[in-house]
Amino acid sequence: EKPYHCNICGKSFSERHSVTKYRRTHRSEKPYHCDICGKSFSQNIPMTKHKCTHTGEKPY
Repeated sequence: EKPYHCNICGKSFSERHSVTKYRRTHRSEKPYHCDICGKSFSQNIPMTKHKCTHTGEKPY
């Protein structure tokens, strides 16, 4: 069951936080910033992976 819906496009989600994060794609909201180069991201995990391009760290 997916009771949470994006009020812009109607896409459904099973968890409230998922639709909250998804809505950022419509608003171009990018609250996460790389402290090395300033690039912005809508979610934390892609930003964390991006930072590895600066440090050379390979956590995976």
